[in-house]
Amino acid sequence: MPAIVPPARYGRFPAPPAPSDPPTARDIAMAAAYELNCTNAYWDGGARDVHVAETALYKYAILIAAAPQPEAPPPWFAQALEHAIRPVRDDIANLTNDMQAMKKDMEAVKSEVSLINKRQANTQRCAALAYNRTVQPGRAIPFEEVPFPDGTRPWGMMVNNEPLPELTSLEAVRTLSSRQSLEYHEGYYPEEAAPEDSMMREKAILLAIGVEPA
Repeated sequence: MPAIVPPARYGRFPAPPAPSDPPTARDIAMAAAYELNCTNAYWDGGARDVHVAETALYKYAILIAAAPQPEAPPPWFAQALEHAIRPVRDDIANLTNDMQAMKKDMEAVKSEVSLINKRQANTQRCAALAYNRTVQPGRAIPFEEVPFPDGTRPWGMMVNNEPLPELTSLEAVRTLSSRQSLEYHEGYYPEEAAPEDSMMREKAILLAIGVEPA
């Protein structure tokens, strides 16, 4: 450690002697007392600010030098630590692999569920189309709901905070607003541009739900 040089004497207070290496408790006490004396003299006009600063820095240097220095770990510590944490690291790696495998399994399950839902929607779609073909538009028997090709059930589906009407009759199709007609056409014919003519959209929607236009 470089030698710590005490500050020069200021006024009537003698400077502390050179500290031991490392500094002792007496060295710390004398440095603190010298700083206190110089500070008091500063308020009485007997010392300048630079004097107070030097005594404060001297005390700080003494405290730093007297503080216990951290001991270096023994040579065997790193190897022992590695031996201790290796099982934990292996467990984390195994857990990560298990979670990745679980994620793949979940994705496979989601794909299967999606496929089942599509098949169920197709079955419902075919059944509803077959039923609606047997219903005469002028009769009081309501049409069945026909899902969109992607499996979405449109009746009551919220669009712009409004539910789509249930297409239970020819009159229900004919009284669709322009926006509702566009929504139904886009749902049943997602890959086709909707006709601007409302009558053409009406005929296309009727065909999509299995009803022959009148």
